[in-house]
Amino acid sequence: MARGWSIAKLIATLKPILTGWINYFILSEVKRIFQNLDGWLRRRIRCIIWRHWKIPRSRAKGLMRQGIERITAYRTAFNGYGQWRMSGYYPMNYAFPKLWFDNIGLISLADKVLLHHNTS
Repeated sequence: MARGWSIAKLIATLKPILTGWINYFILSEVKRIFQNLDGWLRRRIRCIIWRHWKIPRSRAKGLMRQGIERITAYRTAFNGYGQWRMSGYYPMNYAFPKLWFDNIGLISLADKVLLHHNTS
């Protein structure tokens, strides 16, 4: 999915796709599906971030830059689990919460549907 792109380029590429999805499915009443899809998308981007860091030392430094304690960052970076498992691990969720994704411009499908139904 990332193709060696920066996270900013990835988000810029996803924006029109997600906008199209939300415009097509905006009348849907099932918000749980959108919440699950948003969660999966954020986890996938966390997985890409983990992969971009490549080596454990870079991973630990990246986690520390995001506010994770030194010991937790090193334990997380050197644990040897796979990328997908690490993307759902609590230090990655703490380092990259939903607010972080909102700030970098990732569209939340669940938020858009909820906003549409509250204004209708």
